Amino acid sequence: MLECFSSWLGPDSVLSSYNGRCYDAPLLAARYRLARMANPLAGLRHLDLLFPVRRRFRGVWENCRLATAERRWLDIVREDDLPGSEAPRAWLDYLRGGDARDLRRVLAHNDQDLRTLGALMLRLLEPLPAPGPAASVDSLA
Repeated sequence: MLECFSSWLGPDSVLSSYNGRCYDAPLLAARYRLARMANPLAGLRHLDLLFPVRRRFRGVWENCRLATAERRWLDIVREDDLPGSEAPRAWLDYLRGGDARDLRRVLAHNDQDLRTLGALMLRLLEPLPAPGPAASVDSLA
């Protein structure tokens, strides 16, 4: 799997994520190190959308988790979502002869993550409201 992932990347690849710089990238780096393989992410540009969202909404929202950004800024509410933290369990259950139903939910979760990243990129490109009496914290959302 690590070799396959590496084959998708080129020197001009740009990673985009939500909290991937602090979570996913170090996890992948450790996996490559354990497999005694070169880390293909080293040196690539990485756009982690958590940081601009946090810059804009820290202290405005209760937190800046992806689900909060979806709900508060993009009007997305996930239904029957399998949390990402459950993905490893779903995979192991399947490998042990279990049902693939939760794997379908993992795919649906990942699909929504990708759609959300695109929507967040577009929203972050929108200009901020002009400062002044008409602008309020609520107008940022």
